Amino acid sequence: MPKPDIETHKKDIIMQLQEAGQKGLTKTSLNIKSSLKIKAFKELENSKAIVNLGTSRKTFYVLQEFNKPLEIAYELIETRLRRDIIEILSKSKINNMTKTAPSAVKKKIDEAVKILVNNNRLLKVKQGKNFLFLYVPAILHHLPEENVCNENPEHIKTLTRQQVLDAYKKVSQQTGFSNIEIYELKKALDVPVETLKNFIIEQNKQGDIILTKGDWSLYSREIRSAAVQIDGISYLLIRFKD
Repeated sequence: MPKPDIETHKKDIIMQLQEAGQKGLTKTSLNIKSSLKIKAFKELENSKAIVNLGTSRKTFYVLQEFNKPLEIAYELIETRLRRDIIEILSKSKINNMTKTAPSAVKKKIDEAVKILVNNNRLLKVKQGKNFLFLYVPAILHHLPEENVCNENPEHIKTLTRQQVLDAYKKVSQQTGFSNIEIYELKKALDVPVETLKNFIIEQNKQGDIILTKGDWSLYSREIRSAAVQIDGISYLLIRFKD
């Protein structure tokens, strides 16, 4: 059996990082030991095909397509917050929750908190000279169901596939793209964003749509507020299968 060459090692490294996605892998986990694999690894790093979001001592490698520390920071905070408990969060507590994050991600925590506040995921409350935060989904989780419905009658509005498909086709024709922003679809349907998100999650389970992450740096906070989260990944764009 022939020994792996440098290109084979590159493909192996890329495949491992592709499977890891935003979770990334340490250099140790990638098993970079042989001289040939070390060379393959260095070539990938020098070409920016792979990126270290950590430090030289505490590595955290991802593919260039997952080099989105702000998005990772945003999702990391959300995954660490619990919906079943209303918890008062100080800035230091949020920092402590994310202390194991790679260094490039830690640098984006403050910015991610601001976006979570703007997206109505965190409620910012002033106490003296300091600010505290509450996780909005946890507050809503503990509200009596009738209160939620009375305050927002549209909360219970349901969508049919045909309604969404008609709106999707309209936006697609206007923009000239089959991949459209979930935010634009929400505007075309004129429904609460959570209603559309729930519909999209169900359609995704059935395999009727294709979701794309998009580049957060290119979109406004308003557009990012409609992002759908599935398995820890935020998606901004949607396309219906033909």
